[in-house]
Amino acid sequence: MNRVTYPRPAARLRWAFASLTSLAVSCAAPATPPGPSADALACRSALSTGHPASVAFWAAFEANDRAARPAIVAGLEAAHAEHPAEPELELLLGLAQLWSLADPPEGAGASEMGPLAAGVLQHLQGAQDACPTDARIAAWLGPVLVRMGRLTGNAALKAQGMGILEEGAARNPEFVLFSLAMVLAEEPVGSPEFDRAMSSLRDNIDVCGASADDPACTNGPRAAHNVEGSSIFMGDLFARAGDLASARAFYESARGTPGYASWNDQALLDERLATVETRVRLSQDADPTNDPTMVTSTPQACSVCHAD
Repeated sequence: MNRVTYPRPAARLRWAFASLTSLAVSCAAPATPPGPSADALACRSALSTGHPASVAFWAAFEANDRAARPAIVAGLEAAHAEHPAEPELELLLGLAQLWSLADPPEGAGASEMGPLAAGVLQHLQGAQDACPTDARIAAWLGPVLVRMGRLTGNAALKAQGMGILEEGAARNPEFVLFSLAMVLAEEPVGSPEFDRAMSSLRDNIDVCGASADDPACTNGPRAAHNVEGSSIFMGDLFARAGDLASARAFYESARGTPGYASWNDQALLDERLATVETRVRLSQDADPTNDPTMVTSTPQACSVCHAD
C-alpha cells in the first residue's frame, strides 16, 4: 500500500467508530437481503451450484465440521473429474483444500501439507484460468502465492501473488482489498508493506461504506459473521500498528452488530479486549518474535467469519 499519514488519535478514533457504524448500520436490516455479486455469479451453473459435492462443502464449511473435510475434498475431486468444464467445482475444490491448509488436522506434517498446498495452488489457478471474469478468485489465489513465495524465498512467486491481488482489488475492491490488507499485515511493522496494509484496509472500509449492500461488506448466507470476524482482524491490525484507541474501537464494534448474539467467537473477542494493551505493547517493542498472532494466522481464520 501507499504510506498513509493518519489523523491525530482523537480524530482517528472518531474515524474508526464512524466507519464501523456505517458498516454495522448497513448490515443491520437491509430492505432485502443482498444478492450475489456479478463476480460471485460468474461461471456458475445450476449443475455446479446444485451438485451434491458443492452442497456438502458449504454445509460442512458453515458448520466448521473439520472431520468432514477428507470426504468433502474427495467428493469435489470426483465432481471436478466428472465435470472438468465447471469452474465453480474446481474453485470449491481449491477452497476446501485451502480450509485444510489454514486449519490443518492434528499432527499433520510436511508430507501431507506439501501436496495439499500444491493442490490449492493448482485448483485456484485452474479456476481463475477457466473463469477470468470472477475477480474474487484473486482474494484466495494471491495470498497463497505470496505466502508460498515468503516460505520458499521465491521473490518472483511473491510478486506474482501481489500482482494478482492488485489486479483483483482494482476490479472488485469490496472483496479483494481486504485480502490485500490481510497478506500485507504480516509484513514487519513500520515497513512500506505494512503501511500499505493500513491504507488498503482504510480503502476497503471506504468502498464498503459506499457499497453497503455488497455481499463482501455484510453478513450473509456464506459468511454469517463476516462483520464480526472482520472487526477482530481490523482490531488486530490497528493494535499491531500501535493505535490502542482504534484497536479497541474496532473490537468493541463487533458487540453492536446484528449477528453478535449468535456468533461462536464471542470469547475470542473478550480475550482481545482484555489483552489489547498488551497486544499493542508487544507489537511495538523491539522484539518481533513476541508479536501477538493475528487472527488471520490462527485456526479460526476461516471460521471466525464463516461458521454459523
